[in-house]
Amino acid sequence: MARYAAVDIGTNSARLLIGTIELDQLKVEHFSLNTTRLGEGIGTQSVLRREAIQRTVTALRGYRELLKQYPVAGIRVVATSAARGAANAAEFVQTVWKQTGWRVEIISGKEEAELSYLGACRGLKNLGQPVVLDIGGGSTEFTWVVPGTGIVSRSIEIGAVRLMERSLTADELREVLAPVLAEIKAGRPQCLVGVGGTVTTLAAIEQKLECYDPERVHGYYLTRVVVDKLLTTLSAMKLEERRQVVGLQPARADIIVAGVTILSTILAELGLDGLVVSESDILQGIIWRLHEKMTRG
Repeated sequence: MARYAAVDIGTNSARLLIGTIELDQLKVEHFSLNTTRLGEGIGTQSVLRREAIQRTVTALRGYRELLKQYPVAGIRVVATSAARGAANAAEFVQTVWKQTGWRVEIISGKEEAELSYLGACRGLKNLGQPVVLDIGGGSTEFTWVVPGTGIVSRSIEIGAVRLMERSLTADELREVLAPVLAEIKAGRPQCLVGVGGTVTTLAAIEQKLECYDPERVHGYYLTRVVVDKLLTTLSAMKLEERRQVVGLQPARADIIVAGVTILSTILAELGLDGLVVSESDILQGIIWRLHEKMTRG
């Protein structure tokens, strides 16, 4: 048995997963999430704000302390869209190093997509060859397998936080997504799997989960009818009203409409009736990759 830790520093949140792998199964021992909004302002500027950097570093310092209770064989800390496009990304990486001793890897959109694909496919069985969709705060990733070619991944720099701050029209959003969706549609996708906070939150809202239950969210089938219904309902609410919605974390209330708008557009353009929700995502993908690296020596 080997224990590993993965840290994902996203545009909206910083997350920690600690898990053990035994007999080719990943068992989650601990999960933490802090809404740090590292990408605050990314819709209008290309730098990470100092307050956002400090919020994120504070969360990471807390994770570092927590890990003292869980000796690990390996740890990997990655940052995604917000850091990837920031002019002061090096300053952020240096600040994290000085305050935590962790070296942050700013990974490409391609690697982000592939890790999410690995996590989702290892976490759900009998999917065949799905398209894995990850709607993040700053970007949206798609990953699928093309027979004879292998894994194909595409990353689009539009996510829930970025869309909220840029306020694209419906036509502009479709235009941004169109090239990748046309490529996916040409392959006639049979199954779409969604990872990330937008889809897991919608599954929690639809099931009216007062206390978030990963087991009830993982594998849940979210229909396009439900997605569109929730988009209409949430869009009509004021921010304070959304913060009272059962299943919706108050810290996500401001960006949820943008995230659901992206999802609704994708389902409509692909002509799909819905998608399978996966709790297993980039964090699990990171741990599986760490395990492969460690066991190969």
